[in-house]
Amino acid sequence: MGIRVILGQKATKKSSQTWLLGFFMIVSWMGMYIHNRMEFPSFTLLNPENAVPALMSTLLFASWLFLPYHRLSQFLIFGWAIMHLTIGAVLSVLPLPAWAFAPDQTLSHYMVHLAYALLQLPLIVLLITLMKRKGE
Repeated sequence: MGIRVILGQKATKKSSQTWLLGFFMIVSWMGMYIHNRMEFPSFTLLNPENAVPALMSTLLFASWLFLPYHRLSQFLIFGWAIMHLTIGAVLSVLPLPAWAFAPDQTLSHYMVHLAYALLQLPLIVLLITLMKRKGE
C-alpha cells in the first residue's frame, strides 16, 4: 500500500512539486548568499542583504503553498528568479555607469557570479515546466 494508494496520484504529484519548488528556492537563495559571503565576508545571515531576500523567498513560497492562485504565485517566483539571474548574477558584475559601485573585474569575481547564475537555473527551469502545464 504505497503513498499513491493512500493519497492518490494528484496529491503525490503536488507533494513532489512542493518539495522541488521549496528546495530549488533554497538553492536559488544560496546562490545569492554564497556570492555575498565571498564578496562581503563581514555580511552575516542576518544582514539585510541576506535576510530580506530570504524573507521574500519564504513569502513567495508560502503564497504558492497556501493561496489558491498558483499561476500568479508561479509567475511572481519566476520574476524573482529572473531578477536574481539578470540583475544579481549578470548585470551587477559589469562595470555599468548606472551602478553606485565599481564591481571587481577579476576572475574570482566572475566565478562567484557564474555560480550565482547557475544556482538560479534549476528554479527557473522548474517554473517554466510548471507554467507550461495546464489545469493547475
